[in-house]
Amino acid sequence: MANNNNANNNKANNNNANNNNANNNNANNNANRNANQNANQNANQRARRSASDVTDSSNRSVE
Repeated sequence: MANNNNANNNKANNNNANNNNANNNNANNNANRNANQNANQNANQRARRSASDVTDSSNRSVE
């Protein structure tokens, strides 16, 4: 009986460890995805501003 309890406890501990790893992986994936999205948004904003600056300067030169 004691061996059976140990085996069940080991299974439960392994399941908890696996669940914790899965949760940590999900959290890391979410953090990485958010960081990438923010970086992409910032890069897109910079690109739009640069394009806007070029348009503004070309419009000024025509005037």
